[in-house]
Amino acid sequence: YKEPALVITSHSIWERWGDYIENSLKDFKRKIFFLPEGESAKSMEYVYKLWEEMFSLDFTRKNPVLLIGGGTIGDTGGFAASTFMRGVPIIQLPTTLLSQLDSSIGGKRGVNYKHLKNMIGTFYDATYTVLDPVFLLSLPEREIKNGLSEAIKSAIIGSSDLFDFINTHITEIFSYNLSILEVVVKKTVKIKLDVVSKDPYELTGYRKVLNLGHTLGHALESIEDFSISHGEGVSIGMAFAAFLGEKEGITPVKIRDKIVKLIKKSGLPISLPDVDIKMLIKKMYYDKKREDEKIFWVIPEDIGRVGFYKFDPNKVEYFIREFSKGIS
Repeated sequence: YKEPALVITSHSIWERWGDYIENSLKDFKRKIFFLPEGESAKSMEYVYKLWEEMFSLDFTRKNPVLLIGGGTIGDTGGFAASTFMRGVPIIQLPTTLLSQLDSSIGGKRGVNYKHLKNMIGTFYDATYTVLDPVFLLSLPEREIKNGLSEAIKSAIIGSSDLFDFINTHITEIFSYNLSILEVVVKKTVKIKLDVVSKDPYELTGYRKVLNLGHTLGHALESIEDFSISHGEGVSIGMAFAAFLGEKEGITPVKIRDKIVKLIKKSGLPISLPDVDIKMLIKKMYYDKKREDEKIFWVIPEDIGRVGFYKFDPNKVEYFIREFSKGIS
């Protein structure tokens, strides 16, 4: 690209990787914009600020936006890029395991609205996405766990091979073994690309398999004001989906046990925190995953296979109260 670029990143990423990134961008004319860390950046306030930056740089539809960071930067920066002049090119460099496995793949861009996660958004693919494993070396263990939650989700959806690989190599994953992490990234990304290619704009419903763990997970993130990370919310959501499936005769007990065991082995939570269950149900009901006045769930049927189910909110509330008593 010859046109000036807007680089969107965070201070912490720049402090750790600024020299490495600058060396990679030496041929780019650029201006850097720093977004704050966390969900607070996923707001229209920051989208407006990014639009102003693009406007001040005299952006045309040929000027690229470089997104260097985790899911928040991909969401907020990507949404701003997708809507300015009906879309400018995006080059994405995800720097967390979670963003390499999930948010950088599939083109979803979104910001939060009224404490509801990703309520305003677009589908807009990056022109280029660069998955550089070296970024993973600087991640705290909690961020590895966050990404691992997404990898486990993808394994339950479509690959018993990936499920077994994670189970076998969990020690190497937490030792930051890059060759093992690369295999996890490649296998997980392949599953997501296979799903997205069949339903890129969520028109047929097939892409909803990716919502395993998200119905409860997003509601937990929201009700806890995002003190629970996305990976932690999804891990609790997956444990509950397996619990609900087992109670409804969908998920065999041995499959539920395998799922819960791997989540626990990965250091991720499986227990519901102390929350207002009525409010939790309300959050789920008003989430995007609602159909025919019922709450939509992705339920494991086997390792590598899931199904779509809808349940009445009263039934969901009953089982969440049962789940809150604990699952082993």
